[in-house]
Formats: sequence, C-alpha cells, structure tokens
Amino acid sequence: MTVRKHPDRDVYGDNYLRESSSAYNLQADDEDDLTGWDRPTKEFPRQGHYTIDDYAKLPENRRFELIDGVLIELYAPALVHQAIIPLLWEQFRNCIKESGEDCDVFIAATDVRLDRDNRTMVQPDLFVLCKYGPYNTRWIEGAPDLAVEILSPFNIGYDKVLKFNKYKNAGVREYWIIDPMHRKIFVYNFENNEPEKVYPFESIIEVGISRGKCRIDFEEISREIAKFLET
Repeated sequence: MTVRKHPDRDVYGDNYLRESSSAYNLQADDEDDLTGWDRPTKEFPRQGHYTIDDYAKLPENRRFELIDGVLIELYAPALVHQAIIPLLWEQFRNCIKESGEDCDVFIAATDVRLDRDNRTMVQPDLFVLCKYGPYNTRWIEGAPDLAVEILSPFNIGYDKVLKFNKYKNAGVREYWIIDPMHRKIFVYNFENNEPEKVYPFESIIEVGISRGKCRIDFEEISREIAKFLET
C-alpha cells in the first residue's frame, strides 16, 4: 500500500490514503495484507469514488472511515483517548438514565451511515441517539443527536474542519471536540445555531440536547485521566 501525505492534510490528516497511480485492489488474495491495494484494477475507482460496498470489503483488523467517497485510515488512539472514552460514556449513560430520556450512548467503533447514502460511513468516538429504533445489525442510519470526537496531533483538521462540516450538514444537533493536549472542550450547538463555547477540563458542561437535564462533570474525568496527560 502506498501511503502519502495529502496536500490538504490539515483537513484529512496524515492518515489520508493516497494512491500513487492506481486504485486500491480490495480483492487482494490476502485481505489482511494491504500491500496488494495499489495494484491496478478496473473494478474499483480512485479516492473520491469509493462506496459503502468497498468499505465493507476492507480488512477487519484495520479501522477506516469513508467521507464523501474518500477512505481515511484511523490511527490507533492514544492512551489518554482510551482513558477518556469509558469515563465519558459512563457519565452520559448515567445522566440519561437518571433523566428518563429515551436515548442510547455508543462508542467507537460503531458505524454511522451519516448521510444515508453510499459514500459516507463514520465512527464517532462517542455519540448519543434519542428516540431511535429499531436498530439493525449493520450500522446506525442517519445523524446522531450528539457526536463527540477526541483530538490527537494527527487529526486536528480532520475533526475540526471536515467532520465538523459533515456533522453539521448531516443534522447532528450538538458536537463536542475534546482537546486533551490543551485541556479544552469545544461545544457546538448546531440545533440552536449558538456560537462556539470553550470550556477548560475542570468544567461541568451542560448537554444542550438534554434541555438542562444532563451535565457532564469534566473535573471528575480530568482527575481520573491526570496521569495520562502530558505535563
């Protein structure tokens, strides 16, 4: 497999997969061996034209997202990322349960067919769905009510620009970006078209879609993950 830095890597990140002269061969003899992907093939198109059918044929031991026909490989998450996710999930789950809201909380890697088309499939780090169902066994259909992404040095533009716009245009009501490097949380209430809100890690943050019923205690999360944060 040929992996190159894309000229727009501030948006896609260094994990953008770029062909040198041919499309990826998704029918390589060994599907776990990506070295066969850059062999010429007439059966699969180039970046910008991949579909969910192509996405489904990717090796299961590698994580990808599909954005408008472009395949993006996801790096293994950092330790601080892995530390935050279960703590955040637990707080969202408990809050929803206590408030009586008809919502469910999911974490990656759960596929979300964001635009209900065949060109985009994403895996938010955490997302909340309300009054949704029944669930199928393949993926979530359409935009979540709330999506959360955790930044790493490799995906800043990807989460803050590309996925920001995808989530907003798809109908996500609220979007959180957690920045462990700078100990900040960026909250965007798309539903009410509110300006960006920036919180330090030691904040208690109201979940906008809950209409005041849920709050996330990030001070508690910050204490739990302190040993994973750079000093």
